Amino acid sequence: MRKKAAFAGINLLLAFSFVLFFGQETSPLWNGFSASGDAVMFALVGRGITEGVLPYKELLENKGPLFFFIQALPQYFIKGTLGIYILQSTVLFAELELMDGLYNSGHGGKRYAYLVKELFLALLSLVYSRGNMAEEYNLFITLLGFYSIKSVFGGKFVHEKFPALILGGGYWQALSF
Repeated sequence: MRKKAAFAGINLLLAFSFVLFFGQETSPLWNGFSASGDAVMFALVGRGITEGVLPYKELLENKGPLFFFIQALPQYFIKGTLGIYILQSTVLFAELELMDGLYNSGHGGKRYAYLVKELFLALLSLVYSRGNMAEEYNLFITLLGFYSIKSVFGGKFVHEKFPALILGGGYWQALSF
């Protein structure tokens, strides 16, 4: 149990440091680095929601409503980009934990799982585009779907309809982004 907590701590450190260095739109390290691009508009619409502005009427951006409410959620608690940074890091941490769960069942253990995650983070750094993009949040639902499929084929699912619920929710979420 102690090893599992230590590996989760490493994933948490990886997630927060990755977003800190590569998420130039929301990271406290790059505060004020850039004030242009899609990421800023997404955060602006999310902030507008917290202040009572109607998306698609008073602020227009062509993403789905779920994404804007995800952007608004951390800004209810922490104004500015720090809340979005914390949310991005938490979602990336959950993605790394799901990768651990996907890879550790019979493929060589933690050592190879960390090689896979390092490769994933290296590839993600090439396409991260200063952070705060819809793909970061879509990836979590996609990995959750893969994890549920793995649990069905591995025979370790909680309830018969649970994987279908996750996959159906993932399809709905993809349409809402």
